[in-house]
Amino acid sequence: MVIGSNTVAAFAARTLADQTNALSSSLARLSSGSRIVSPADDPGGLAVSMKFSAEVARLNAAQINVANAQCPKCGSGERQRLLYFYLINTLDFFSLKGIKFLDIAPDDFLWDKIFSKADIEYTSVDITPARNPSQIMDITELKFEDNSFDAIICLHVLEHIVEDIKAMRELYRVLAPGGWAILQVPIWAFETVEVPGATKDRYLELYGHDEHVRRYGFDYKERLEKAGFVVNVDQFSRKLEPEFRQRYGLFETEDIFYCTKTQSSTDFSLVD
Repeated sequence: MVIGSNTVAAFAARTLADQTNALSSSLARLSSGSRIVSPADDPGGLAVSMKFSAEVARLNAAQINVANAQCPKCGSGERQRLLYFYLINTLDFFSLKGIKFLDIAPDDFLWDKIFSKADIEYTSVDITPARNPSQIMDITELKFEDNSFDAIICLHVLEHIVEDIKAMRELYRVLAPGGWAILQVPIWAFETVEVPGATKDRYLELYGHDEHVRRYGFDYKERLEKAGFVVNVDQFSRKLEPEFRQRYGLFETEDIFYCTKTQSSTDFSLVD
């Protein structure tokens, strides 16, 4: 087929005209208030509905994959294993001697495999004692001095926090200049979905999880930057061999949000 031919141009023109007519018909039907009784009455709405249905199916498949990603031996999920390999292979974590380290909502697998064996000053916090944290603390009101920690891990916590920007700013505040933080959340949308006033009984419908208060999108990086961080989105998993990802049940599309606080940083970013 020759792209510049009159036949192709004519076909493209007809297709555009058909789509324009369908859209005009949809708008006229909606503005008239007439009842829609078949897909033909509103082709534009049908297209949106089909797209939404496909998104729901994709989300359901993702939930099934997450459930199936738990290791039958150690109980770790894909997120823990991905972070384990990143800390070991990319950051050479065991070489970081004596750093002051903050773990938000501590994880048994990461504690057992890495943090308990590393030569670090380890502190963990959580809102409840269920995970045996060092201290009970609200992530939006951390009781630490400014610049207290050289490194922070916050693994799939912020999607549970109503005031997530406030929590991010607290993490930024307690991170020392030159330090780093890995702040992971599930990315399940193109743009972050957050419905003001949504009640808990709607979380599953809106966000795909009955305990998530929003569904993060690719603009998550911008939210972190708003809190003051310099953010590098590391496509670590995509760089791994497919056989390696398959063996360890890692998601190719889960990137690492590696955040830093510059040596010359000031508190200007903490003000809206």
